[in-house]
Amino acid sequence: MRKIFVLAVSAIAAASALAVVPAEARQGCGAGFHRGPAGVCRPNRPVVVVRPAGPRIGVFYRGRGYWD
Repeated sequence: MRKIFVLAVSAIAAASALAVVPAEARQGCGAGFHRGPAGVCRPNRPVVVVRPAGPRIGVFYRGRGYWD
């Protein structure tokens, strides 16, 4: 009984010790960098937001002429 208890406690201790280690999210490139397709470290860029363009005043549209 004591042997099973000691094995169980040591297994739980080993499993919890492995879970404490944080994952390497940056893949070894450092803060602000990530791995590219070729495995080279590349800087993180800001998010690009593209807005749809609305109608422009005074522009010629083919088949409809000028729109004002």
